[in-house]
Amino acid sequence: MVRLESLTLVNVKNTEEGSIVFRDLPSGGSITGIYGQNGSGKTSVITALQCLRYLMSGWPLPSECGTGLVGQGSESASITAVFSTDLGEVTYGLHAQPTDDGKTQVSREVIELRAAKDGGNGQGRRQTLLDHAVSEGELGLLDSTMSPANKWGSLKSVRKADARFRQEETLAWSQCRSFVFSNSFMGILAAIDAEISKNDALPKMKMAARDMNRQLIAVLKALSEHARLNMRVMSTREGASVAFGYVPIEHGSNFDVLDIGRPVVVPEDLRSTIEQMVEQSNMVLPTVVPNLQLECDMQEAVTEDKQPGVRVFLKSVRKIEGREVHIPFWAESEGIKRIVGMLSLLTRMFNEPDACIAIDEIDAGVFEILLGNILRVLAERGRGQLIFTAHNLRVLEVLPSKAIVFSTSNPKNRFLSIKGVRDTSNLRDMYIRSVNINDQPEELAPRISTSRVAVAFNKAGRVASSHPGISLPKHQRR
Repeated sequence: MVRLESLTLVNVKNTEEGSIVFRDLPSGGSITGIYGQNGSGKTSVITALQCLRYLMSGWPLPSECGTGLVGQGSESASITAVFSTDLGEVTYGLHAQPTDDGKTQVSREVIELRAAKDGGNGQGRRQTLLDHAVSEGELGLLDSTMSPANKWGSLKSVRKADARFRQEETLAWSQCRSFVFSNSFMGILAAIDAEISKNDALPKMKMAARDMNRQLIAVLKALSEHARLNMRVMSTREGASVAFGYVPIEHGSNFDVLDIGRPVVVPEDLRSTIEQMVEQSNMVLPTVVPNLQLECDMQEAVTEDKQPGVRVFLKSVRKIEGREVHIPFWAESEGIKRIVGMLSLLTRMFNEPDACIAIDEIDAGVFEILLGNILRVLAERGRGQLIFTAHNLRVLEVLPSKAIVFSTSNPKNRFLSIKGVRDTSNLRDMYIRSVNINDQPEELAPRISTSRVAVAFNKAGRVASSHPGISLPKHQRR
């Protein structure tokens, strides 16, 4: 099993520095809710997780990860993630730098391993398996280093591996993706191991390099599979799609969006995904929204590019006074549509220990009591990992304090847990109190003077007097 244990951000968006520890709950699962004022770094965590997922999968960084990832005024950003694995504790650290055209390139990657000992009991010493740094030199040529130098010197000498490494470095740099997690790099490592293994009598240094190489292959495989198969990130963009008549659906390793405003033709390979979404929704929806189920009309059709497709139209079915009422799903509330869009992800978190689900603004448009009940069930019985941001404070009353992290007003120390929480404490009340009297190590949110707000609104209203054709109410006229 692979699980994210901690995350450290440096100069990521508006977070100059901040660390979060993701703690397991008695159920075996892990839930971490991140709360704080607007603009206090919550979304930077979700963005960092999205970047990790793409890089560890070997994919180029998408625009939502690249644009604005590096904080203003900074030359680079760094993300460090610590994972618990069957191999031991693995640390993946990366440095990224902006390009002139608004993209982000990976300039350094570090893989460290604290190997498990005695059949998984205890931890050995931490060792660096690879520290790879690359920079653009004169004439656009890349300069790079790979450490530990003595071991990688031995590995690069095997069948001209160094030249193959440099070729892959150039490709990864130009495509804004990871060098370490590329299929080509891992293929080269496998070829090196096969070549070295032909010799039964290896010198001591060569044997140490071979052992390190094998450990690295195992680590990269574990993290890459975890990212591709088990990590899912619903950013604000996917979540907000419901307001425009779309429902995000999990399809393979990514999200697609289903246009629910009208019957729409989608590729045939989406049929099973939509059927699964509807089936899962109909198992859970009636338990949280009584008398509500989904219905999906599906007919064979042809897509715009003349490929086999399916005409899909989602409807909701409600039982009212003993009869079924069918309405288009687009007519449902934003909250209902958002719940349906999240259900497949939450179902995975509930059932799969390896699942790592991150959702930005999980509470957007969702009734607070309903959200609280769902998260309570996930905390008590869920087996996977859920990381979310939210503003609704109801959740603070239903989740244990170890499941909550607060963002602060200090960009140099963005995240903390409230001090002095007891089992009988109401975390919501404590948070509001801490905001008002500022009794924590860092300011959680600036205190706002309601009288100053009222004066500001009044002054803003007077701006209208300077624009012809706009009249003020009598009480604002002079």
